[in-house]
Amino acid sequence: MTVKNRKANRSAHGSTIVEFAVVFTVLFTMIFGIIDFGRGVYAYHYVSSAARDASRFAALRGTASCKLPRTFPTDTDCPTQATDVSNYVYCGPSASNCPSPGLDHSGIYLNPAASNTQAGYLLVTTTWPGTTGNGVSTCIVGATGTVKDPGCVVIVAVQYNFGFSLPFVSQLGPLVIKSTSKFIISQ
Repeated sequence: MTVKNRKANRSAHGSTIVEFAVVFTVLFTMIFGIIDFGRGVYAYHYVSSAARDASRFAALRGTASCKLPRTFPTDTDCPTQATDVSNYVYCGPSASNCPSPGLDHSGIYLNPAASNTQAGYLLVTTTWPGTTGNGVSTCIVGATGTVKDPGCVVIVAVQYNFGFSLPFVSQLGPLVIKSTSKFIISQ
């Protein structure tokens, strides 16, 4: 082998290492981007499922469910209040046995101390607008009627701030995921 061939061979090894570094960086960025995107889709589905389940939870605990003996011992008030619905979203069906505040058991990152601009922030808003399922006519009948009577509507909105893991994407701030569900109170 001549001196000229040895220099060319060393040069080829150096360019292979540089090419590998570039391809490796792009490949792993794509792989972690796909994983992060999958986490975001999971969070979106979880938020919409949480809104739907919470509105059903509230719809089954209207004024007609307040008969003794109580059939829903985990409720703190009868009929259900907005805090009961929030606890249901945070803890799931066994709100009284919630081991820790948050959705940690679902794989969703939750930061109870986060502000509304930080990742991990969760907001549950429950309203009883006092209308029927068509949204136009009122559902309150008589002097003792309430917005939580059967036939009235309950609306639950869940907002979650999803934080990306990739450093250059997380600098953009959290992705706000929102879902709203409406049910007609049946009990």
